[in-house]
Amino acid sequence: MRYWSYAEPHSDGTNIITVSEADLWRDYYPQWRKRMVDKFGDKASAYCFEDFLADWQAIYWAWPVEQ
Repeated sequence: MRYWSYAEPHSDGTNIITVSEADLWRDYYPQWRKRMVDKFGDKASAYCFEDFLADWQAIYWAWPVEQ
């Protein structure tokens, strides 16, 4: 299983959040996938989890965690 971390700023400092690939599949991918279908219709089938992951990493400035 792959993991990624990102920094979440708080008033008392910065927390580092680590999420698993399973967390991303469950919590983020379905909404992203729906938006791709809404935006691109039939062409959305060209997009996969790795495309989502690239978007998610860019938005959260996430980095892979080495195990």
